[in-house]
Amino acid sequence: MNQLLLFITLSLCFSGFSQKYKPDVFGHVSDPTFLQLVKTRNYQLVGAFDTLPDAQKTMAAQVLKNDNWIYLDWNGTEYSDYNTMGLALGFIHEEVMMEVDPGERVKDPMEIQPIPVVTKFGKTGVFSENGKQGYYYHDQVVLKPEYESVTELYQDNLLFLRIQKNGLYGVCDYQGKELATPRYQQLENTMLPTAACAFKVKLNQKQGVISRNGKETIPPIYDQVREEFQAPYSLILVTKNGLSGIFNSSGKEIIPCEYEELNRIWHRTPRLAFQAKRNNTYGILGINGEVTIPFNYTSPIYYQEDTGIILFTKPWRDTFKSGAMDTLGNRILDAEYYEITQPEGGNCLFVREAINQPVAIYSLKGKKITEPLYNSYEKFGYNRFKIMIPTYYILQQGDARTGKYGLFNVRTLTWAFPCDYDLAVKGGEYLKIGKQVGGDYCYGIVDTTGNMLIPVNYTYLQLNDVERNAVVQKNALYGVIDFSGKELIPFTYKKLVSLGNAPVDGHLRPFLKAHYLFNENDKIGLINEQQKIIIPATYRKLIPDRTGVLGLYNDSSLVLSYSGKKLIGPVAAIIIPEVPGVYVWSDENGVITHVDLYGNKTIEGPGLIQEVSKSELNKPELLPEKSDQTIHQIVDENARFTEGDAALKQFIATNLKYPENAKELGIQGKCYIRFVVSETGQCSDFEVVRGVPDCKECDKEAIRILKLMPDWKPGRLNGKNVRSYYNLPVKFSLD
Repeated sequence: MNQLLLFITLSLCFSGFSQKYKPDVFGHVSDPTFLQLVKTRNYQLVGAFDTLPDAQKTMAAQVLKNDNWIYLDWNGTEYSDYNTMGLALGFIHEEVMMEVDPGERVKDPMEIQPIPVVTKFGKTGVFSENGKQGYYYHDQVVLKPEYESVTELYQDNLLFLRIQKNGLYGVCDYQGKELATPRYQQLENTMLPTAACAFKVKLNQKQGVISRNGKETIPPIYDQVREEFQAPYSLILVTKNGLSGIFNSSGKEIIPCEYEELNRIWHRTPRLAFQAKRNNTYGILGINGEVTIPFNYTSPIYYQEDTGIILFTKPWRDTFKSGAMDTLGNRILDAEYYEITQPEGGNCLFVREAINQPVAIYSLKGKKITEPLYNSYEKFGYNRFKIMIPTYYILQQGDARTGKYGLFNVRTLTWAFPCDYDLAVKGGEYLKIGKQVGGDYCYGIVDTTGNMLIPVNYTYLQLNDVERNAVVQKNALYGVIDFSGKELIPFTYKKLVSLGNAPVDGHLRPFLKAHYLFNENDKIGLINEQQKIIIPATYRKLIPDRTGVLGLYNDSSLVLSYSGKKLIGPVAAIIIPEVPGVYVWSDENGVITHVDLYGNKTIEGPGLIQEVSKSELNKPELLPEKSDQTIHQIVDENARFTEGDAALKQFIATNLKYPENAKELGIQGKCYIRFVVSETGQCSDFEVVRGVPDCKECDKEAIRILKLMPDWKPGRLNGKNVRSYYNLPVKFSLD
């Protein structure tokens, strides 16, 4: 051992004269010359070589080179991948990597003889002899080849060797000293980085934990041993004969194994560590096992981790009624209520006193602040430190269809504005509100602190939260104002629509933040905030797309860039975006034309695939007039449910049968269905565009409902009824 230490010391002393680094036995770089090499090459070194397995740590490091991971050996040689490095250094062998002929027997990995790694310090690793395994450490045989298997185990950069003899496992240190005799059916690392609780073991079908010196710190007498983590505490949960207890990471029993239920509360408060059940009563334990909420409750109690109150229950008919207490166990409300929720960051409680009853507001002292008036509540915005703990909640007073909205401060228990508004729609950090003012319906904007940025004076308002402004209407004309009321674009337009933060094919276009579609003489054009005309108002319709703007005339269309440059067309057909940068149109004979923005063009049809040169791209094309069987994706007037959107929602809600399996698993979501509405209103060709995740039954139910629909009012194009596609989401919610 002294000779080994002397060798390492001398190697480190001479490291300054070599371009090879000298890692210690655990893979740490200790040679300043190699560190300087990494720095000179502008690489970033991965600390402690944790990305390399076991003994290979002493041979190579993984470094970051120009945002790409590569490997660097102790000669300074670079390797692009792990396999190439392994073959070069000898710890991966050609027979392991080569492809096996399908007719040959695949070699069992156990038949591949382990070969020790050769490092500057000598051979290190597992070796085989006469069907048994041993272990080399720096050219010394520390374990003779007398074991069925030898496996390296690392803990905090310490090397241990798991040994197997007669089908049982034990453990040695890296010098071959036996720490635990082979007597366990299983032995593996725990996930706790402590010396006292190092290895999980199984003996006679019972589980326990031993230390790094082989001492049984948790005797193997338990049915289950499981690690539990919550900073700054790491604990071990044990179960025996249906009862549970807790050991700390030093192996000390802190909660005896006497609880029927023991569930970790994921909270940093040491007083509130475990929800527990004992003798059919419920309480809460602290991190050291002390009783912090007495076992006085015959029904489960729950800690609301995101708010900070404790709910307790009592049986009532076929359900439970709830009460509330604070974290010190002081009772706030008795268990007489159907539902109790503390709003995030709030000094109050939202209480539903009975099923299907509106919500009342109570203080944290249990005093009723308001009567049961509010049908719904929704958090809004951030606190003053821009942290996602809202100060305000949107409350709706009255029923879901005709109720009024207000903004309530759950900290100060005051109103930013009472429930006087018919509309409250969140947009980023802002709230669009609306109500009847005189004979007009008007809109305004409120921020997350409840300040009125734009007063409720405008009969039209389109919020642009990216640019902090809005398109508004005044005296039947449209303009743009910022949140201070400053006029950015004068009120001279018959129609104005912001492209600022509108999704364009599902993506935001930051460079469009100050672009607007405008209407002039019933034609559409595009301007910027300086009112410079980008696209003249000569189009029946302009449709923004991720890579351009579709311009539609009455009988033709083209694609323009956002600077007004013509990219494709015009063609005598309706152009449709296929994928980003590629557009398509077709005729009644099935001839389909694909064009990208680089000038490549392909024509497909029955028995025809033809490439067309870029020079022909911008030639006007006269395609035959579409027949009545064309299915249109873009129309002037969309198809719609004959009795309106509200009636459609009611139809779906009435006929929906929630799949039982989805209900039991708590699956929710939306299923998007595309179907065709004919020129006479019949609905057909139903298909799922995007289904509810992990629930094919929901998708089938959505199609079943829509097939029951009566005829629709068809879509219209150029004054005529036409066949058109329609996309409809069907919502599955357990609320």
